[in-house]
Amino acid sequence: MAAAYQRHFTQSLNPALQLGFWLLMAYLFLAVSRTPEFLAPRMRLPLIFACAGLVMAIAGGGLFRLAGSTMGRLFAAFTIWLGLSIPLSVWKGGSFQVYTEEWLRSVLVFVMLAALIRNSKHALTAMWVVAWGSLVLVVFAYVYGRLGPEGRLILPIGQYSNPNDLASGLLMTIFFWWFIVASPGRSVIVRALGVMVLALSLLALVKTGSRGAMIVVLVATPILLYERSFAGLLRLAGLGVLLAVVALALVPRELRERYLTFFSAPDPEEERLVRSAREQAIYESAIGSSESRMQLLRDSLRFTLKNPILGVGIGMFAVAESEDAAERGRRGMWRGTHNTYTQYSSEAGIPALILFLAILFTAFRLLRRVQAEAPKSRHPFRHQSAAAAKMLRAFLLATSAGLLFMHVGYNPLLPTFMGIVFGLSVSFLEEIRAVERTAPATAPPPARPPWAPPGVPKRRPA
Repeated sequence: MAAAYQRHFTQSLNPALQLGFWLLMAYLFLAVSRTPEFLAPRMRLPLIFACAGLVMAIAGGGLFRLAGSTMGRLFAAFTIWLGLSIPLSVWKGGSFQVYTEEWLRSVLVFVMLAALIRNSKHALTAMWVVAWGSLVLVVFAYVYGRLGPEGRLILPIGQYSNPNDLASGLLMTIFFWWFIVASPGRSVIVRALGVMVLALSLLALVKTGSRGAMIVVLVATPILLYERSFAGLLRLAGLGVLLAVVALALVPRELRERYLTFFSAPDPEEERLVRSAREQAIYESAIGSSESRMQLLRDSLRFTLKNPILGVGIGMFAVAESEDAAERGRRGMWRGTHNTYTQYSSEAGIPALILFLAILFTAFRLLRRVQAEAPKSRHPFRHQSAAAAKMLRAFLLATSAGLLFMHVGYNPLLPTFMGIVFGLSVSFLEEIRAVERTAPATAPPPARPPWAPPGVPKRRPA
């Protein structure tokens, strides 16, 4: 059976798709690690590898499988609907820029992953590449990272100069390195390295001050620990307590108070005398952020009801909120929705939100099928694929909760995960169907008649 799977791995590729896959891996490493932003900012290496990989995907026929899939059609419909919101946007030029420079680049990552991951070996390799690329990001966060005006960790240049975007990248590090640590068959050295990366990533994540990202971690932890042995749970619980103590000791006081303002906002006058001027400014900024979230939520829901079909235009919630505030005689906040669901509904209409929820549901269903089929199969990578599906499912479930507190609608984070989900799930299920369910069944030998003694041919009496 292993030889049959190996033949299927080889037959599922052609030279164009094989070359395209390795171009995709180069792009994925550079895009996740953000290496070119620090070492070669003018070379545009990610764009070069992405364009070359897309050409190979088209030349090798890799887009046909995506075009015939439910997730591929949903992504196409979602992309078209976002584009339809541009003509009725409150600022057409701004929406067109968000659509072309942010969303189309993000959906391109999904298309390449879905088209060029042709078997389960490819999918597992892609997850390793993401893990090592995110490790480089953690190194950059400690080498080049600095505290921004609000006391939150940022990188000085590039996409991760925003603390919330940096938090999304560190979430990727935590989940993919958890997959490496939790997968069966890893050496002690790899597991030790993984634990160290998880600790450093979690500490850096806390320093970003992203409350939405912390919600994702808190929701995912019990899901990832489910089905662990009691002894394993005790070890992981002890490690978690140790990491929490270290994080609380190393994180500045103003960031600890920022997390405490997530659910309530104490009177800033109570402890004003025990803070420095900078600490007080950061603390009051955190309180203002918590209070503004509810106002932004109310505004986004109101815009959804006012423009239920096409919204105010993708990426234009802040502009619409500012104009609406001016009409009401108050100052606009010029902020995003802090909620991805209402970001889609207010900027592109309720149909966009429905399509996005359908994409999430399809991803959950694919991963559930992998988890159900893996234990029953004789696939050589059934254990690793099951572990990968469990991690991806935990991420999607936790992120579904975290999206209530952060707006990342056009960020490449979700399309990247969806592309890996599609590549892993579809490839694994296709391999089982092609190799195991089409293999000729070996018929059992006919039962020996009870009247036939040993050595007598199996013949019925005349």
